Amino acid sequence: MMRPRALCRGAGGGQNDVFLPLGERPDGSIVRIGEVERGLACDCRCPGCGGRLVAHKGARKEHHFQHHARAACSGAYESALHKLAKQILDRELFLVVPPVTFGDGEDEVVESKGGRFAFDRAELEIPFPGFQPDVILYRGQRRLLVEVMVTHAAGPEKQARIAASDIAAVEIDLGALHRQADDATVTSALCETAPRWWLHNARLDKARATWEANAAEKVRRAAEAAERQARQAQARIDRDVARIRRALAGPAPQPGVNRHRQALDAAGLWHQVDLPVDGEGCFAVPRAHWQAAALAALVLAPMKDYPFSDRQEGIHPAALIIDGALGPMVRPGIPAFVKEEALAAITQQIGDFVPPYQALQAYLALLARAGVLSVRKKRWFVTQSLWTSVEHTRETTARRKEQKAAIRELAERLVATLPAQEKAGFSMVQWFGRPLPGFGMPPGSLLDDEADDLIGALKAIATMLAGSGAVTEQSLGLPLGPAMTRERRRRQDKAREAAVAREALAAATREQDRLEALAQANRGRKCCRLPARGHRWFWRRCASDAL
Repeated sequence: MMRPRALCRGAGGGQNDVFLPLGERPDGSIVRIGEVERGLACDCRCPGCGGRLVAHKGARKEHHFQHHARAACSGAYESALHKLAKQILDRELFLVVPPVTFGDGEDEVVESKGGRFAFDRAELEIPFPGFQPDVILYRGQRRLLVEVMVTHAAGPEKQARIAASDIAAVEIDLGALHRQADDATVTSALCETAPRWWLHNARLDKARATWEANAAEKVRRAAEAAERQARQAQARIDRDVARIRRALAGPAPQPGVNRHRQALDAAGLWHQVDLPVDGEGCFAVPRAHWQAAALAALVLAPMKDYPFSDRQEGIHPAALIIDGALGPMVRPGIPAFVKEEALAAITQQIGDFVPPYQALQAYLALLARAGVLSVRKKRWFVTQSLWTSVEHTRETTARRKEQKAAIRELAERLVATLPAQEKAGFSMVQWFGRPLPGFGMPPGSLLDDEADDLIGALKAIATMLAGSGAVTEQSLGLPLGPAMTRERRRRQDKAREAAVAREALAAATREQDRLEALAQANRGRKCCRLPARGHRWFWRRCASDAL
């Protein structure tokens, strides 16, 4: 700790003179400027150089001592404060000493708590080999060296010499005291409150040795704990390996109905299911089942809140296993999550083992590469492009479903009108799976325009069989041949009857036209009307007309 040096200059000095508040009387006691008479009558000398001092106690400037001979002097105030401190210690005979500790925090070793100590006597400026302490305090046969620091702390060389004497030494810092501090303030700072520390104390070595022993014991205990933990960790790993091996040796998952198949088909996402990934053997269900469950939770569930929003909360994959649908699908005995260090130890014994959580992460990575999902801060979100694609697929699927329903309804209605013997052996399911003449595909596989064309053709057949509409020869694979033949014959018979009626009407029309022409030719001639035969009247020519 360094303090700026204060210089004391002679009388008549310039503006940089430092006012000296302390002087030394002929008996060696330190007095303050307020305790002496003005001028040379103060009978004081400089504590640093020993020169005569003049006591300036005027009305304009701060009272102070000044050298009478104008000789330059450095360290006058520091020397004065040193001597004053020695006098105070010699008078008070008590001192608060710092604690003797080594280390810090929880590992700190407190060899002595320090505190206030009373002493029997004090000796001032007793020389030792290579150094001279400011004060020596005695308590019985024990000694304490006291160094008073004002601007300069004891250097390494002095500390080494103090340590060589093997006498406890403390240093007290009075550098922060105000120059005009009164005696009570200086006494309190010196004996109790000023910063202080040990320059040497044999108990410091004991504290250091204790700390080093404690540190070594701590290291030993830590090593034992680490070894014990390593053994326990290895035992846990061995148990986990045995349990995992038993679980993996269980029966292979059996295929079954995938309850998410229909919804994923409708969304056009089924092709993103049953993708091979490492770790799929850790699940008790087929690969397509747990991947379909994950895809339904990550895509179909969030899409209930359509339209697309950038404020999706996202889903952490751990939630799918902890509280989600994938948890019950993991084989019993296989941990869903394995820490990295434990996984490294397990894979040394089971080389191809991948925990279910890592398998799920690998599957999600495939979905991300396909543009199905995106990830931010370990949470997975549906991409906007997929959102739009799924909505379009759903609309298309709904339209196709409506078309298939319409085809089935029309076909069933047509077949329902047939006699039992004509539709015997016909299966609607088989008809939906057989290619149709003229279409080249089964009814259940027709899409969009082709399905609309089939619906139109079925409606045309229904209209024909109802007795109206154009005649068609195509039965579309339905057992409609006899019914269509009957309808054609009925229409042919009706057409012949209509032709006979038309010929009769034409003959009657011709006869009527002939009679009208005859009547026109006989107009003005006498004639008689013969009685009617039946509903017709006949005319005959008179004899004169016949001539």
